[in-house]
Amino acid sequence: MSGFACLAAAVPLGAAFVVRQRHLAAAGGSPLVDLALFRERAFTVGVASSVVFFAGMASFFLVLAVYLQEGMGLSALDSGLVFTALAAGYLVASVAAEALAPRFGRLLTWSLAAAGANDWLQAGFSALTSKANELDERT
Repeated sequence: MSGFACLAAAVPLGAAFVVRQRHLAAAGGSPLVDLALFRERAFTVGVASSVVFFAGMASFFLVLAVYLQEGMGLSALDSGLVFTALAAGYLVASVAAEALAPRFGRLLTWSLAAAGANDWLQAGFSALTSKANELDERT
C-alpha cells in the first residue's frame, strides 16, 4: 500500500474510530479514548502539539540520516555517532525540564530546553564538520 493510500485511508478509519468510541461511551461501555477530554482546551492543544512535534522529529531524523550518509559521505557508524550527540541533548533537556518546570514555569523551561538542545545539536554538527574535513583530506 502506498503512502498516499495510507493517508487517504486514515481519514475514514479515524472517523470510524471516533464513532465507535462515542457508541461505547453512550452504551455505558469503556471507550479506549474518552472523547470528553477533547472539550478541554489544554488537552486538545497538548495532543495536537505532541503529534506535530513527533511527526516533525521523525522527519528530521530520516532526512538527517540520509544527508549524513549520502550527502556528507559518512558511514552508518559515524552517522550514528552524530545521533548519539542528539540523544544526549534530549536526555539532558528532559531531565532538566522536570526539575525546572515547577520553579520557573513552562515558558522558561521550554526556552532553556530548546537552548540546551541547540547546544548539543551544534556540538554534533561540529563533530560532523571535523569528520567531513578528515574525509576530504583523505581524498
